[in-house]
Order: sequence, then C-alpha cells, then structure tokens
Amino acid sequence: TMKASIILLIVLLGLAYGLHNSHMKADPPKPTWPDEFSASMEVRNWGSHDRIRNRDGYYRWFYSKSKNMDRLDGLVDFGGELVVSNQFFDHATKKHYAVFYQQDLAVCYVAPLN
Repeated sequence: TMKASIILLIVLLGLAYGLHNSHMKADPPKPTWPDEFSASMEVRNWGSHDRIRNRDGYYRWFYSKSKNMDRLDGLVDFGGELVVSNQFFDHATKKHYAVFYQQDLAVCYVAPLN
C-alpha cells in the first residue's frame, strides 16, 4: 500500500542517514611510519660533521625497520673534493659506515653513530 511504502522509505532514509553520520564521527586511522621505504630528497643548508661536508643537493635515502638501518647515497665534499658516498647507519650496533668513491679509489670509514 501507499502508506506502507512511505513508512518503508522513511525507515530506509533514516538508516542511511544514521550509517552515514556514524561513519563520519569515527576518528580517522592514526598514520604510521612504513617499515621500509626509499625517497629522493633535495637537501639545503645541511651542515657538516667529522670530516664530511654534506652539500646541498639531491640524495637518495633508504630505511629498513627490520634491519634497523638507514642508507644515504649522494655527493659530498670529502677532503676538499667532491665524491660519491654511500653512508650506512646501523642503529642496532650504533655504527656509521661511510664509503667514498672517486674514479679508481674507494675510502671506507667506520665511526660511532651519534
């Protein structure tokens, strides 16, 4: 009947409105840091530490939660010369491994991780 159809329509609209509003009131999920990632970064005004002068430029950053390590690749000023570097940050052992490449030369350092 017409009366039953109107009541059914009102009930369905009420349910749809209630479901819509209950979803809107819920807090959004809290963001989490990914377990693994890599990113290309542009870095400016970075500064220096030890004998390495990180220069403004582009770097590649890798992170692994399962290995508890970071890796940073890019160009650095080392000993007054521009060289390619791969730097590894082992958070479990608290060591910083740095490898510098220039033509036929590779220089490796191990230092405490600050």
